[in-house]
Amino acid sequence: MSKKYLFIFVLIGGIGALFVFEPQLRRLVDQAWNPWAYASLGGASLTGKWKGPVEFAGRSTREMQLELWRHPMERHRRRGSVRYPRAGTFDGKAQMPDEQGNLIFYEVSGTTNRSGSVLKLNLRDTNRHPSPQKQPLLQQLYGSWDGASLRLSGQAGLEIYDGRSSRYTSEDKPVAVITTMQKMP
Repeated sequence: MSKKYLFIFVLIGGIGALFVFEPQLRRLVDQAWNPWAYASLGGASLTGKWKGPVEFAGRSTREMQLELWRHPMERHRRRGSVRYPRAGTFDGKAQMPDEQGNLIFYEVSGTTNRSGSVLKLNLRDTNRHPSPQKQPLLQQLYGSWDGASLRLSGQAGLEIYDGRSSRYTSEDKPVAVITTMQKMP
């Protein structure tokens, strides 16, 4: 066999192997760019379930559960290949009772640096219950992750929700929020 045919054979085999192993290669690249999302070699991971008390300045403390994940996006339609979201992004969900004991569920989206040590969480409530009194509503939290704990702080707006819309005034100053969460088993 001539060197020309051998080269073509190896080239075609290599391209075929890339198509077969593409999902694994993309995951390895994602692990390299987002090590915080994967618990490799028994290490810690930012993704998973977290739980901790949320302290609202001048108001009651409430328990919050938070779950963060980084999943591949849906397969590309034409090629069937796996795609991952932009580096440093994650999604999740959270739940926490309001001052009347009703559970508020939140959709979470966030960003972090490559090590996961600096975080920004955006929260959007999905099922608020009507209340005649002003309730603190989480919208954005900033914090840090050190492997064992997740420290978050920010501000919550005080709003009255009548079942259709929220009301607040310029006199309603945001309430400071702080929490230190621990990883759940």
